Amino acid sequence: MYTIPHRTGGIEEQSPVDCKYFIILIYFKLLILISVICVCCVSIADPVAITYNSAHPYGSSYAYTQQVDMPVGAVSMVVYFGSTTETAATDFVTLCKDNTCAENWGSFSGTTFPGMYPSSALSIAATSLYISFSSGGGVGLGFDITVVPIYGILFFVYFIVFTFY
Repeated sequence: MYTIPHRTGGIEEQSPVDCKYFIILIYFKLLILISVICVCCVSIADPVAITYNSAHPYGSSYAYTQQVDMPVGAVSMVVYFGSTTETAATDFVTLCKDNTCAENWGSFSGTTFPGMYPSSALSIAATSLYISFSSGGGVGLGFDITVVPIYGILFFVYFIVFTFY
């Protein structure tokens, strides 16, 4: 038993309260919170990578456009090209900020691409991009682009707060 002070008619008294129900409630909330944190940690440790491919090899009039959207909760992405990626020197793979491709995160051609040795992967602080490629008459092996979502801790805090309160 635990006593809680309260006022009755201007006189402060001690009132007995049975705490076992509060303890059980707190226990279950902590149990659910720990379960959610474990699930979230598995999501962070093992994000699902998405790969996009051109034709291998591609022809002289080949064009490719693809919208890429990260899953809910992702705050950014890491982009890298597969080791067999190779385009003609005049053919560019462009990672666009929107479907107009007026602004981009980079335009790449030849044999040097982000994520291929010795270049590091490209980190993009956004949750969507557009892949744009069009052959300018050249012929190449093609490209493989892998995009990995990066999840932020704020998503999990938001989830936990609005799930349990």
